[in-house]
Amino acid sequence: MTAAALLTPWLVLALLLWPRSRRLGLALAAWAALPALLLALMPGAIPPVHLGPLGFEADALGRAFLLFSALIWWLAGLFGASWMRGRADRLPFTAAWLTTLGGSVGLLLAQDLLSLYVCFALASLAAWGLVLAGEDARRSRPAARLYLTLMAIAEVALLTGIAAAATVDGLDFGSLTASGAGGLALTAFALGFAIKLGVLGVHLWLPPAHAAAPLPASAVLSAVLVKAGLFGWLRLLPADPTGLDTWAAAVLLLGFAAVFYGALMGISRDHPKQVLAFSTVSQVGLLLAAVALGSLDDRTVALLAGHHALAKAAAFLGLGVLASASVGLRPVVLLGLAAAALVLIGVPFTSGALAKAILEAELNAGGWSGTFKLALTFSATATTLLMLRFGVLALGYGTTRTLTAGLWLPWTLLLMSMLLAPWWLPGARGPASLSLGQVWPVLLGLAIGYGAMRVTWPLPRLDGVVSPVLHRLTALRLSRIAHAERWLLRWTNVGRMLLLLALGLLGLLFLGA
Repeated sequence: MTAAALLTPWLVLALLLWPRSRRLGLALAAWAALPALLLALMPGAIPPVHLGPLGFEADALGRAFLLFSALIWWLAGLFGASWMRGRADRLPFTAAWLTTLGGSVGLLLAQDLLSLYVCFALASLAAWGLVLAGEDARRSRPAARLYLTLMAIAEVALLTGIAAAATVDGLDFGSLTASGAGGLALTAFALGFAIKLGVLGVHLWLPPAHAAAPLPASAVLSAVLVKAGLFGWLRLLPADPTGLDTWAAAVLLLGFAAVFYGALMGISRDHPKQVLAFSTVSQVGLLLAAVALGSLDDRTVALLAGHHALAKAAAFLGLGVLASASVGLRPVVLLGLAAAALVLIGVPFTSGALAKAILEAELNAGGWSGTFKLALTFSATATTLLMLRFGVLALGYGTTRTLTAGLWLPWTLLLMSMLLAPWWLPGARGPASLSLGQVWPVLLGLAIGYGAMRVTWPLPRLDGVVSPVLHRLTALRLSRIAHAERWLLRWTNVGRMLLLLALGLLGLLFLGA
């Protein structure tokens, strides 16, 4: 079954090469992720597979990530088959889709650093084609160019890490973590995976790419490929975190900074896909905080990643269903979108509440500062405002598409999986109980949002969460932040800064640092 999960996307891709089999390949592309999903659900140990020098095995961590990743790939593929039907670029989009899928499955099953790198490069670079296929070429082309620039820098960093770690006996994950790869290797790996994860500071590719890509591509970019960066971190973090404690607080601070930065920038956007893109930046901050705690086992971190992945994919695909729904069905679709938003906020009895409860328990157990606990509490308020903004913009979102079973059925199955996540995701402990501590931050966000609506509606680009007294001061600060963000998003500036950084890493490597 491991071989079937690995090879199916490539076999379907081969069908696209010949005109006579091309129609069959396009039909099967939506189902190419199904063997990977079946592999994740299989009980018991599964023997490893070797494809030349590359080794693959479905271990516990890989299967935990593969479970929600393959499910989203499958359902988004079914959705995408209907969404892209009739478009002239359907064939190159499907080829990029299958290549990205093949790399994504391979990296989650990789059992050594070489296999991980090869599959990561395939998935990341092929996803450029998914971004480029956006409906608005004026937005998708620069977004794809920026994405490719940053992914190339990430590949250079990862290759630097591999070269620096080559002095360690073997490139399997166990030998790397046990023997303690050098500081340069760990630094290079951290940079490469941070770019792919979209950590604050190197997140610049994420909002434009997710906002520009077609909806099924946005779903897998945000829900699956971003989580692959987190998976890489978990694979290569030292087994013994001794000596990394001094960095934990800084990483935790960076994570919570991303939570509020993503929310701040998201509420100033004027398109629902842009709001969801910055929501990913915000939620990545919570995942980074989970890694920084160090005491969470890998399967629990996979649970946190799966919670966000299912909800974010449901939100992106829900926009497509909403764009195609008739007037009578729109309230039903909006209800489904509201369910995804509530999960992301973390209201009680959802997987989001479970995720917040896990983080809160670990903060308490680790004796962390009350400031971090307060930040976790108010993260629900920030996400509430972000989802309110998303809801307002979604109300006006629509096209002339026709709603088909190929659109609403995969989205419905995804919603059901999201709502059942507290019971079936790996390591889940059932839904969190209702408590006042979980409710009042959400109510505060609703109150602030209601107050903002009374001031002005719809929310202008740099407004939305402040009282009239503080309006001008806050709008000025937000405009400065937005200006800095726009300057950083110029691909030439990004290319210069990060290329110099990558060359510096290579220089240190050649000097024997």
